Amino acid sequence: MTVQLRDYQESAIQGIQEAYRAGHKKTLLCMPTGAGKTLTAAEMLGRSYRKGKTMLWLTDREELADQASEAFERAEIPHSFIMAGTTADRFSRAFVGTIQSFLAWRR
Repeated sequence: MTVQLRDYQESAIQGIQEAYRAGHKKTLLCMPTGAGKTLTAAEMLGRSYRKGKTMLWLTDREELADQASEAFERAEIPHSFIMAGTTADRFSRAFVGTIQSFLAWRR
């Protein structure tokens, strides 16, 4: 089951999709605090995941990675962690972690 988005969240996803179709490959999603940026982005990634895409979500803090993981779970995206104290599944198609751990993991 996917998450039921608010109208403005769905509109944000549609805007990003339109930008991609117009050839813009670098987009920025700006929403105020509490508007559901993480949930909106996770839903967008979930749609891509169900199409067979691979994804990586990195943050600078473990707390934000935990929040992203919860959003991935709500969007039904099976994922692996790339954080200190965890062992990432290299065969996963979705990863959530910290930038620092990702750089160490790549070595």
